[in-house]
Amino acid sequence: MRIRNCNTHVWLAVLAIIFILAAGGLLAPDLAAQEGGKKILTLEDYPKWSRITAPAIAPNGKWATYGYQPNDGDNTLYIKSLTTDTIYEITGGARPAFSDDSLWAAYRIEPLKEEKEKLREAKKPIIFKAELLNLVTGDKYTVEAADSFEFSKESHYLAVKKRKSDPKAKHGGSDLILRSLKDGPTLNLGNVSQFAFNKPGTHLAYIVDADSKAGNGVYLLTLSTGSMRPLDTGENDYSQLTWDKEGRAVAALKGNEAEDMLQKSNVLLAFTGIDKKRVAAAAYDPKNDPTFPEGMVISQFGSLSWNKDTTKIFLGIKEQKEKVADVDVWHWKDEEIQSVQMRRANRDREYTYRSVFHLKDTLFVRLADADMRSVTTTKDGRFGLGRDDKPYVLQLDISRGKADYYRIDTLTNEKQVIEKRLERPLGSSPDGRYFLYLKDKELYVFDMETSGRTHLKADKPGFFVNEDDDRRGDAKPGYRPAGWTKDGKSVIMTHKFDLFQVALDGSGVKNLTAGIGTQKQIRFGYIRLDPEEEYIDMTGMLLLSAYGEWTKKSGFYDLWAGDRLRQLVFEDCRFGRPQKAKDAEVLFHSQETFVDFPDYYAVDPEFRSPSKITDANPQQAEYAWGRRILIDYESTRGKRLQATLTL
Repeated sequence: MRIRNCNTHVWLAVLAIIFILAAGGLLAPDLAAQEGGKKILTLEDYPKWSRITAPAIAPNGKWATYGYQPNDGDNTLYIKSLTTDTIYEITGGARPAFSDDSLWAAYRIEPLKEEKEKLREAKKPIIFKAELLNLVTGDKYTVEAADSFEFSKESHYLAVKKRKSDPKAKHGGSDLILRSLKDGPTLNLGNVSQFAFNKPGTHLAYIVDADSKAGNGVYLLTLSTGSMRPLDTGENDYSQLTWDKEGRAVAALKGNEAEDMLQKSNVLLAFTGIDKKRVAAAAYDPKNDPTFPEGMVISQFGSLSWNKDTTKIFLGIKEQKEKVADVDVWHWKDEEIQSVQMRRANRDREYTYRSVFHLKDTLFVRLADADMRSVTTTKDGRFGLGRDDKPYVLQLDISRGKADYYRIDTLTNEKQVIEKRLERPLGSSPDGRYFLYLKDKELYVFDMETSGRTHLKADKPGFFVNEDDDRRGDAKPGYRPAGWTKDGKSVIMTHKFDLFQVALDGSGVKNLTAGIGTQKQIRFGYIRLDPEEEYIDMTGMLLLSAYGEWTKKSGFYDLWAGDRLRQLVFEDCRFGRPQKAKDAEVLFHSQETFVDFPDYYAVDPEFRSPSKITDANPQQAEYAWGRRILIDYESTRGKRLQATLTL
């Protein structure tokens, strides 16, 4: 028998149950004596317990942030050195972030609880501060009435956008403070509504939205020289500022409200070659395009995005409607009942149809429509994956989620059927080229480039269908992919216990964990340590999570080059998902049991010599505590089962 683990929320729920039992006199009266004279928990003790907020590790692995949020009180943020005794304590601190060079931390400071309550009672806004901390010297720089902040890449600047002085003002602009982290000078940019650094951290793009609209436009600041140039200006409303992934191009919308109309009439702006001396500008005005769908506009509700080589911009279009009285009209033939329509009203008001503008060809193509409302695109922008569920919306069968899937050419809008009546899509590869799905319990992959469909056969039919799922209906869910390999040749599939590498050409399936999961009844999962990782590199080390189906142990294994599986740690506790320092071999994770609170530890990638970083509830040692016992038994039908006895 073993102690069963539980997660943080369950742990706190159990704590509350113990308080309730204590208050009701349901705990054994001699418990305190049994536990060496320790105190019994009461409801009055509940405010003493804290949860941990904002756990994070610096890129260099030498600093960590965490907050203690008591059940009744104010959050305290800590920024702690992992190599010295230095620790910074910030009352009311929240939402911390480290600079890329790990020399700075920024966070916001919230008013204390009592002050917040007074402001709410007075119906006044709760205003935050932003603070910049030099981790070496301890010097601080504070910006009052801050709304948001962001570090530039390469850690040269911090941008802080202040909240509007008049929250009721129609314009969205406010002061943007740009502070140099090298030598300290600050630049104040007025009436900024949106801002964004590009990926290399060489430029800052921003939108000016002033009260009188004077000076409104899209601007570009070269950070190394401080030179600023307007990319487009006018007495218009600008929105949806968007960099491409590499930081070489930026797009935005400009438009104005039309009298008695609901939607703004927008023009698409595109600026490329920002990494070069000469910036190329392009504008697309739907009013000048006879092929643009009649009665529609480019919508500021639809996000903009670039394809990989910045030749295409994806956007959203929406019906233009007159302003009318706010009246709900229901019809018995509606696809959704009235209560559902009302709940989804706000979402539908901002819904847009995915479209694309080809810069080189100055060609607009609508991709989504009333039938095919969902379209996702490949990274190169050549194809879209369309989903049409309209034929099945009114079907009242047990299985849900049926849809027809199509391959869409984003240049010609030609549609090709991938599968009809598909219920179990499993997602696309990061570049959008491959679409994975289950059909008739078999695994298939569709290649968007070649239009080829490949049956990915396994050892037995229906191998990647989760037959243990207890939902009604025939369409049991499939096991999900853990990721796609960097060489573009395989997908890594999870299973009940083991991980499998499945070749996309249908040539075979390899058990990466060598059947150890099935043999020992351990569930393996892939841990993505790099949040920006798109593909799994099978030539290096992979970190796997491990959970014992019957032992309730958990821990981690590593897998080298897809061949050698090694246990790192596997214990009677629960490990939280580890964070890795971006530029150092240091992991940061929580660890807990039914007895031990989920505090955080720093450890090397092999989980050796863990160092405890947090101690959120040291007062727990003063109290009598319970324990859990795991019990194995069989049902009357001979099925293996488990239960837990909580003492």
